[in-house]
Amino acid sequence: MTAKVNAKAYPRKHFFVEMFTRDISLIDCMLDLVDNSVDGLIRSQKIDLGAALLTPHDATKQASSDLHSISMDYSDREFSIHDNCGGIGLQDAKNETFNFGHSHDYHENVEHHQLGVYGVGLKRAIFKLGKIFQMTSRTKQDGFNTKVDLDDWVQKDESLKDWTFPLTPLLGVQNAAQAGTKIKISDLREEVRAAITDPTFESRLHKSISQAYALFLHKYVSVRVGKHDIPPIPIPFGASNEVTPASATFTENGVKVFLFASIASRSKDSHWTQDQAGWYVACNGRLVVTADKSELTGWGTGALPAFHSKYRGFVGLALFQSDSPLKLPWKTTKRGLNQEALIYQKARNQMNATARPILSFLDRMYPTEA
Repeated sequence: MTAKVNAKAYPRKHFFVEMFTRDISLIDCMLDLVDNSVDGLIRSQKIDLGAALLTPHDATKQASSDLHSISMDYSDREFSIHDNCGGIGLQDAKNETFNFGHSHDYHENVEHHQLGVYGVGLKRAIFKLGKIFQMTSRTKQDGFNTKVDLDDWVQKDESLKDWTFPLTPLLGVQNAAQAGTKIKISDLREEVRAAITDPTFESRLHKSISQAYALFLHKYVSVRVGKHDIPPIPIPFGASNEVTPASATFTENGVKVFLFASIASRSKDSHWTQDQAGWYVACNGRLVVTADKSELTGWGTGALPAFHSKYRGFVGLALFQSDSPLKLPWKTTKRGLNQEALIYQKARNQMNATARPILSFLDRMYPTEA
């Protein structure tokens, strides 16, 4: 009998550098780097975003000088992001930060709701943006520095031993305010240079940051892009004496779900704005869906009517939270939802029930609109 042989199933650097980045936009890669900074803050400050995310924004707003900060700059030559959000320790850098995917027990040791899920965002962003990256990170205990030319790194790919980045250990910082991470990426890829010189790119990036981090911008952290401080675009919850907001909460398989539906706030001219109406969905505080009016959140499925202009006064929030981010129903790009996730299928049924009292009120308010 012929002896069995093993077929190679090795990863290839070329795939990760050239192909792995094709299904994510440049802006989403930049947001992944912001996530990296936010997670540093959550780890170092032991922040539990849970209940605090549901408090009114003005009730917890802090002065910019009291907040931890994330600063992003870019040109057609280089991209950089730096923060004072706590940093990454040397052991984490050696064992987790640069892996493609987390170890099997990584999330068991996570104490609070983090934004990092799959262990791919940092690397994918670096590969997407440019060919040379330098990263320095320091905590109060220790830190590291690394600089890699990716063109050279890709060439050496004979075994898994080649899948490493060189780290120079650093001493810790004197105080927590100095702890943080700096990433600089140079020799930007041609498509990146073209994208960031598009006249619309800056405004799209600002809006994406304002929306994605709306629940904790100016509460826990400030984000600057160039000279611009990025404000949150708040979820437009309003109030009326004629209708009571609807809410529901349930927990399943380690995921807690908060649902809230209400009348939307009105514009300065006392009108409801249709483009702000619909469902908002957040996973561990990061908004992954904004103002959705499609079948994704139940509209037009039979459980709810198709969205109509008379429902422009509706706004709802579905907030999914878990210490194990893999259990949350977001995609790897964190833009959109995995509709087949069991937790989301159950939540959507509850979302439909939570929305009905508000929609019934609007039906009565506009009885002549079909």
